[in-house]
Amino acid sequence: IFYSRIRTLTRPLLPRNVHFHTYLRRVGMAELQTMHEDGSARAGVIRTIRGEIQTPVLLLYTSRGLPPYITVDHLALLRLEGAAALSICASHFFEYPSPKEIKKLYGEKGAHAIFSLEEYVLLAQARDVLQFANSAKVDKGYRGPTLVTPGGYRQVTPKEYMECIDALKPDLFVTLPDEMPNYTNSKKIKLSVDRTLEWFDDCCRERAAGVGAKGCMLAPVAGGVDPGERARAAQAVSLRREAQGFSIVGLGLGEPPESRAGLIKAALDHLPAQKLRHVSGLGMPEEILEAIELGVDILDSSYPVTLTNCGYAMTFPVDMLAENSDFSKLDSTDDTKINVRSAEYRKDKLPLVPGCPCLTCSRHNRAYVHHLLNTHEMLAHALLDIHNNYHFLQFVKHIRASIMQDKFADYKQKTVQYFHAARCTSTGMNA
Repeated sequence: IFYSRIRTLTRPLLPRNVHFHTYLRRVGMAELQTMHEDGSARAGVIRTIRGEIQTPVLLLYTSRGLPPYITVDHLALLRLEGAAALSICASHFFEYPSPKEIKKLYGEKGAHAIFSLEEYVLLAQARDVLQFANSAKVDKGYRGPTLVTPGGYRQVTPKEYMECIDALKPDLFVTLPDEMPNYTNSKKIKLSVDRTLEWFDDCCRERAAGVGAKGCMLAPVAGGVDPGERARAAQAVSLRREAQGFSIVGLGLGEPPESRAGLIKAALDHLPAQKLRHVSGLGMPEEILEAIELGVDILDSSYPVTLTNCGYAMTFPVDMLAENSDFSKLDSTDDTKINVRSAEYRKDKLPLVPGCPCLTCSRHNRAYVHHLLNTHEMLAHALLDIHNNYHFLQFVKHIRASIMQDKFADYKQKTVQYFHAARCTSTGMNA
């Protein structure tokens, strides 16, 4: 209904012989088409100028524009498994190089040209999801939060932020939010919501003036750990025509993981279903399932890169609905991941996950990766990151398939039960 109304209103304004979807891409919109729904969970496609990406989609974590340990060539192998979109942090580009230098060197091509990512969809947001907090304090007379950049702490105004977005030219971007950690009191949370809405207005004015005019603009929904403030923030932006989608921000800042689903639901209950929904700051696979169950389309998670940094490899089964799957017998270790640094793998010639077709598992074994980790070779983290991202992408791929088959509830139940049983077994507790 939403897009049919836009089509009716814009038809007289379209250039001759220009298709409606082509027009949407030219003006920077990303069109969401829901293909199937299983309860509130939904699967579909997002159409952008870079092509179509299937939803729910997982954004790969990047540092300074690229995955920390994966080259562009190896990233192309992951693209075949659904790695079509990446999350970039705008605060990484306020200096070295600055937005002015990026615009001078790359013009209209932006971040896609800098990192040779012309075929990938890029979503830009203010905060690095691995940063605990962005020190969002506002001095009197200064409009904007204090962000953590490679050069240290830096106060950023909405104008400076939009200039950075204009230089990077991502396909989607979240306007500047005021994110608060879990220990913030209710008075400051309310103030952070007001600031986020005020900064959204400032970003809209900059966009109307031609700064950051391209790209799908997502309105941030803040509110910290207060469901009431989350609902108020969502209501305030739900009817804004400038918002082409919504991003639930401020998660992963110390709040209990079990509370995140309630905070997401408090916001989604007041947001229109026909627009994009993005959630940032999630971690464990169970959180991914909970967000998708509530109707989220785009997700980013720090789980793969966190495991890689710690020397772990994902091993949990992703095809929970397979007929021959039997997860009733778990050993005394954590069956969701393995610590490859452990001495027990120094002579283990098995791949990280037997049967996994990723580049790491098809060419190398646990003993080799163990050796690389303990000799502090950079290749160790590259191989682990390739496997962990591939494994997590397969996980999301099976989630999409379960939605299309109306089996998402069964898939989620089996996955949660498996993780619970694996943790209880590893700690010696009764499931």
